[in-house]
Amino acid sequence: MAPLPIDLIKPFLPPGTTPRAQREDSPSGRPRSNRERDPKVVYERDLGDYGWKLLDGVYKDYEAQIKVWKNAFKDVTAAYATAVAMRAKTFTEVEEQYKADAARFAFIFSLVTSGAITFLGAWVQYKFVPSFTVRKYKWDLASVMQMNEPQTLDRFSKMQAAIFGNLVKDVGKEIGKKFPAPDRRGSYPMDQPSVAANMDADFSRLVDESAEVVLSQLRDVQMWMNQGTEFGAAWLAREKGNVEQVRTAVRQHIDTIRMRWAAEWEFFGKTPVKIARHFLADHYERALWADYIHEVFDRAMAAMSKSPRYKRRVEELAKAGLSDLEQLENLEEDWREGFGHHNWIESPIVNRLKELNVVFAETNKGSLDQANRMIDGSPRPEARVKGAVDTGKEIDEIYGWADMFLMGVRDTTAHRFFPESKPRRLDPLPSYR
Repeated sequence: MAPLPIDLIKPFLPPGTTPRAQREDSPSGRPRSNRERDPKVVYERDLGDYGWKLLDGVYKDYEAQIKVWKNAFKDVTAAYATAVAMRAKTFTEVEEQYKADAARFAFIFSLVTSGAITFLGAWVQYKFVPSFTVRKYKWDLASVMQMNEPQTLDRFSKMQAAIFGNLVKDVGKEIGKKFPAPDRRGSYPMDQPSVAANMDADFSRLVDESAEVVLSQLRDVQMWMNQGTEFGAAWLAREKGNVEQVRTAVRQHIDTIRMRWAAEWEFFGKTPVKIARHFLADHYERALWADYIHEVFDRAMAAMSKSPRYKRRVEELAKAGLSDLEQLENLEEDWREGFGHHNWIESPIVNRLKELNVVFAETNKGSLDQANRMIDGSPRPEARVKGAVDTGKEIDEIYGWADMFLMGVRDTTAHRFFPESKPRRLDPLPSYR
């Protein structure tokens, strides 16, 4: 086998032991000679086998835990796909042809995906967000972008090391392996429910490849234990040749290493909290609608500020120190045609926002349904709109909700939908008698 870096095998030797330098021409199999009949060599080989078995249990446990996280990610992507599907359904009721910017959808997804599942949001953000630009939001796009800090591959790789594990510090430099980088080519249909299948396929591959960086190192250490005598010889020397004491010491030592890994590696030592997919889907959809509402009025203001007909009026309102929201409300009350005299947000969208407990229902049945959803965990409605959004007051209500929602969505998401993952109980390592 290829020579292993000293820093990779040193943790498995007794404390204070200096590893032998690995040779490029180390034999891949065990030499067959009279030396093999030496009881000391036999004990050394047996201890290597013993260490291999102990580490194999850790290896299989790590593989199983990666699958647990992958299943948790599927709940998140499925919830997002549900939100997108409901949003698309509402737009068809409006009979409006729309084109969604995949990068905008990716940004909303990464914004709302946080907490222990932050790696998924960071992956989407790294793949899309740095490649698109948007006018700065009132709720400070720059600060939100720092949530996962995936803007550079270096930061993303450090996140992978913390989440998947890192047997050798500065992995990549010492052993010539690096965590895989997200593929930034192409794009996903972030505005279509099929996004879940596309994301799951690519993200699962990235997770598997990242985990393989750690698993390959574990396999290398197992081979080193099994094929040579250095591991067994070092532990026999420490325990003065007492085989039973050596086996106990080796098991305790590897268990200590395993516990340290569990404390340091997110995916190995922790288990994701069960995700309430239905409520998360509603939360994603609220975020998508809030972004849509924000964009509608931001674009309207940008257009009006350039229109010869409204430019002077907009400038006067801006000089008066009014916010964009206040300017919109004033303009709406003044106009009777052009920009101001039409439905800003169509009634089917408003009706969907009632179902999401954003807009107050107008009927007794609707109010009862909202109350029941609140009992189950939905938020209390905040905006009052009758029919479509077509008055200054209603603009105030709906735009105000969107603005406040987007400002608080990150914290709300982290605490409610993605609470901190829980440390898991590790079963004792077997003694392998």
